Amino acid sequence: PIYDDPVEAGTVEAELLGGLKLISSNDWDYEKARHLLFRAGFGGSPEEIQQLVDMGMYKAVEYVVEYHERPVANLELDIRPQSKGLVYERYLSSEARRELQNRQRRSFRNQISDIRKWWLQRMVESPRPLEEKLTLFWHDHFAVNYRDFNDPYLVYSQNQLFHRYADQYNALLHGIVQDPAMIRYLDNHTNRKGSGNENLGRELQELFSIGEENSANHKKNGYGEVDVREASRALTGYTFDQATGQFRFLGTRYDETKKTVLGKTGAWSGDEVVDIILQHPATANYVTKKLFEFFAYRDSKPETIETLAHVLRSNNYELRPMLKNLFMSAEFYSAEARASHIKSPVELLVGTIKLLGIEEIDYGRIDSACQTAGHALFEPPNVAGW
Repeated sequence: PIYDDPVEAGTVEAELLGGLKLISSNDWDYEKARHLLFRAGFGGSPEEIQQLVDMGMYKAVEYVVEYHERPVANLELDIRPQSKGLVYERYLSSEARRELQNRQRRSFRNQISDIRKWWLQRMVESPRPLEEKLTLFWHDHFAVNYRDFNDPYLVYSQNQLFHRYADQYNALLHGIVQDPAMIRYLDNHTNRKGSGNENLGRELQELFSIGEENSANHKKNGYGEVDVREASRALTGYTFDQATGQFRFLGTRYDETKKTVLGKTGAWSGDEVVDIILQHPATANYVTKKLFEFFAYRDSKPETIETLAHVLRSNNYELRPMLKNLFMSAEFYSAEARASHIKSPVELLVGTIKLLGIEEIDYGRIDSACQTAGHALFEPPNVAGW
C-alpha cells in the first residue's frame, strides 16, 4: 500500500524492519527537536530548532539523516604526502641533519594544527552536522595517534575516509584494513609471511568489530587467539607507500596458505576476513551498542540493542535506516536519554559556538582549549580511544 502520511509510512517501515517503537507524531515539539539537533549534530540556534519543529518528526529526521542531499562544507586545505629525502642530505654534517629534522618536525606540527582547525571549522559550518558527528565517532572508534608516526597526511587521509563513508560501516571496516594511518600505527607494514605482526588482526576483532567482551575470555564460544593469529596471517602484505601515502599490497609478503577464521577455512585475504567478521552475529550488536550509547544514553538494554542491530544487519550495515529508526524512537526521547549526555570538549565548544551564533572564531584558540581539556584531535591516548 501507498501511504500519503509520511509519519504513517515511517511507522509501517519501522514495524516491517522490526525496529524500535516510534513516538507519536503528535508528541513532536520544540524540546524533542532540540534534543535531535544536539545529539545528531552539535546543536544550533533557536531558529534552526524551530525549523525542525515545523517540518514535523518524520521530515525532520529525514532531513538530518539524508545529509548527502546537501552540499559538502567547502573548506580548502593543502596537505601533501611526505617528500623523499634528497640525495645531498646524506652528505650533511650531523648538526645540519639535526636542523633539517627539526624543521621537518616544526612543519609537521604546523600541518597537524592546520588539520585540526580545518576540521573544527567543518564541524561548526557544515550543512551536514550528522556527517561531522559520525566522523568524530569513528575517529574515536578507529583511534590513531599521529605522534606515533608523525605523518599528518596519513591522518588527514584517514579523516577523509571517515567523512566519505560516515554512514556505511561495511565500507569503513573494509577501508580501515587498507588505511595507511592504521597500518602504520599498528605496525602492519611489518606483517609478512614468516614474520607476523598481530596488532591489526587483534584490534580488528577486539575493538573495531566483534568486541573484546565477545572473546573466549568472556564467552564460551567467543573468538580466540587462533582467530587473531589467523586473521593476522590474512593481513600479511598489507602495507603502504611512504612517498605517496597510498595503500599497497605486496604479494611477496603475503601468506597464501589456508587460514581458519571464526570457523571458516580458506586462503583468505584481509578483505575476505572482513567479510567473515561482518557475518559474525556479534558484530552488528557491538557496533550498534557503541552508536546507541554515543547518540542516546549509556547502560543500554540488551533488547534495545538487539532490535536496532537487526535493522543494521538487515540493511548490510548501512547506518541510515537504523539511525532514522533510532531518532524517531521512544528510547531516544526517553527520560534516560534526555539531559544525560556528558559532552566531550570538542562537542561542548563546537555546540556553544553554534548555539550562540558566534561568527568571529579563532579556531587556533578553540583547538588549544580542546587540547588543554584532554581532547586533542588526532591524539587519542591509545588504540581504544578516549
